[in-house]
Amino acid sequence: MRNVTGSACAPADGVSAHTSRTGRVIDTHTHYFPKAFLELLGRDGASEGAEYAETQEGFFVQAAGFSNGPLSSRYWNLEERIADMDATGITMQVLSLTSPMTYWASPDLSERLSRAYNDACAEAHRQHPDRFVGLATLPLPNIDRSLREIERAKGLPGIHGVYLGTHINGRDLSDPDFLPVFQAI
Repeated sequence: MRNVTGSACAPADGVSAHTSRTGRVIDTHTHYFPKAFLELLGRDGASEGAEYAETQEGFFVQAAGFSNGPLSSRYWNLEERIADMDATGITMQVLSLTSPMTYWASPDLSERLSRAYNDACAEAHRQHPDRFVGLATLPLPNIDRSLREIERAKGLPGIHGVYLGTHINGRDLSDPDFLPVFQAI
């Protein structure tokens, strides 16, 4: 297996886009903003200072000082992703969330955003099991809610790990408070 991070790799002549002569090509660093997550962030995150907006140039996501955009529909549209994957010889993508993650939100909203994201990754895998797997996100810094989401997400199809930011509201991952999360993972 060959890992590709963010680079394009065209298949050899006469070889399908799903399998090259060297085997499967898996992009392990592909960020995903599913529509259900974005809509929840825009609707319920507004009262906590978050924004989701669609414009002619693309969509924007903003929360807690993080701002992404304009981003194309390829960040949420699976069919466009698959077309790009086929054009560049990528067999599979490992989907993960990126900034602003969910850490900025209240514990309740952070948990609901995490659930929406993880459910959408599982649905992407259900629709295209040979093309997508997901890395769960957690409602950190709330340890109890994170443990609950680990337990729930590990039963979702296509979830193969957890993706964490390296800085959780002023705390590094080495903070001893996070030890129960790492033990559960």
